[in-house]
Amino acid sequence: MHFRPMNTIKNYLKRIKGNPSGLKLPPRPSLSVLLSSFAGAFLGISIACGVSTLVASSLNEDPIILGSIGAMAVLIYGTIDAPLAQPRNLVLGNFFSALLGVLIQEIFSKITGNHSSFLWLKAGLAVSLSLTVMQLTQTVHPPAGATALIAVTGGPRVFASRFYYLLFPVALNISILLFIALAVNNVKRQYPKYWWDPEMKLYLPCFIHTEKVSSNPVMEEDVEMVFGAVVSSVPEPTIDELKHRIELLQQRIHLLESKQPVP
Repeated sequence: MHFRPMNTIKNYLKRIKGNPSGLKLPPRPSLSVLLSSFAGAFLGISIACGVSTLVASSLNEDPIILGSIGAMAVLIYGTIDAPLAQPRNLVLGNFFSALLGVLIQEIFSKITGNHSSFLWLKAGLAVSLSLTVMQLTQTVHPPAGATALIAVTGGPRVFASRFYYLLFPVALNISILLFIALAVNNVKRQYPKYWWDPEMKLYLPCFIHTEKVSSNPVMEEDVEMVFGAVVSSVPEPTIDELKHRIELLQQRIHLLESKQPVP
């Protein structure tokens, strides 16, 4: 096999060019979705910053405003169907990233005796290691990269908080944003799509309506409910995944028609 550098370069440039065939921009959101996103982002950020300020004032300290909550708000209020916006990713992605950021800061501080030394190295390690751990644990959440970065670049106030950084501001801010997301997003939409695993979504609607299914013949809304759960469980399914889910759908329709409770 001969190495052909020109072909390699052409293939590389072709990847950069992209492959938009069959793709198009998503439709513009409706007015109700826009209002819901605005209300969620406004309330979430305002309350999170307000509570952080009150907590800091009670301790006679300057507040730590976690900059990454701005990006979190865009995800969990504006793109609520995305896997990256689900609670598993929001909570665990930020937890792992905050923990790694603090650990890196602590290690370098102990070795060098200076909180601000090797900033470039700490920053690179904090974000890259956080990304790797999130990928391994299937908890990728883009704003969490900023959460890790803040832990090593946030300055004396952040450095002094050490492992308390995971509780304040990280856990506090995330709890507030998630609570507001649950309250606001479900007025006109549905959030979350799942809490831990999207596969669980296949069983939840039928489980909730077990009594109805066991006492009445199959209704059209039952089939639609199951079909919607099957489709929504995979945002961008492959052909094999669709075939597998169609088989599951057929099994569930059979159970509904036979009036048997769905497991």
